[in-house]
Amino acid sequence: MVRWPSLFVRFVTFHPHHLSYNAHVMIAKDLLEILVCPACKQTLEYRQNPESLKCTQCHRVYAVKDDIPIMLVDEATLEP
Repeated sequence: MVRWPSLFVRFVTFHPHHLSYNAHVMIAKDLLEILVCPACKQTLEYRQNPESLKCTQCHRVYAVKDDIPIMLVDEATLEP
């Protein structure tokens, strides 16, 4: 049996009449707990404005688009 992350389940069970309620769904907490930086395998810090994930070790910032983290090292930006 395949267990889907709760983020996926939220999109599958979306109902149109909940549009105003679910207009901005953040990344699921259980998904954030298992994500690590693909470059150095360290923990990530969630940031809201703009929505992104920042590595606590190498300071790479991964964008989040449509509530999906873009975990590609080539597309990450570096911040001090």
